[in-house]
Amino acid sequence: MLEVVMRGSGIGALWTHVDRLRRRCGFDRNDLRRDIDRAQTRIACGLVLCFLAAAPVAGLAAGQAAYDRGIRVERHEKATRHLVTATVVEVGTRTSGAQPAARVMWTEPDGSRHTGTATAWRGTPDTGETQRMWVTDSGKPTFRPRWRSQSVCDAWVAGLAAALGVALPLALIYTLIRRLNDRRRYRGWDAAWERLDHRFRHS
Repeated sequence: MLEVVMRGSGIGALWTHVDRLRRRCGFDRNDLRRDIDRAQTRIACGLVLCFLAAAPVAGLAAGQAAYDRGIRVERHEKATRHLVTATVVEVGTRTSGAQPAARVMWTEPDGSRHTGTATAWRGTPDTGETQRMWVTDSGKPTFRPRWRSQSVCDAWVAGLAAALGVALPLALIYTLIRRLNDRRRYRGWDAAWERLDHRFRHS
């Protein structure tokens, strides 16, 4: 009765998929399945459990380490970079369609003047044009400090890479075991055909 109710609802479709997956994994009483098939299924399930146990740990550890590194870089760059108003004093020659280099000058809060080559300028620079730009404490033009989103993205990439690093060896182990079992199955089939052929010849 319960099975009929489940089949008549959305749960029934889910149960059908789960039951089909169970049979594909070898968890049934099919007499056609050999011991080697069942052993391979148990090994596969064991490897999956190993992955489910190790991958989250490795992924979290790698992701946390990458995130911590990103945070340290963020803090360092925020502490060693600051915004200034730079003025273009000279524009270089355009080469191969690339944006020409701009020689810029700016004044630090302490009143000292610095010059350098702009590394990131919006549009084509013109002499006398001003723009806010990031510089290091040593007086060199640079890029803005690291975004928090970059640290988060690096953490996700590192975590996924670590999980993949766990999956690859396990997949390799299963592939090797399956190939060995396939060879045993082929030998068993050959032997079975030989016995069948021998039986027909002497019948």
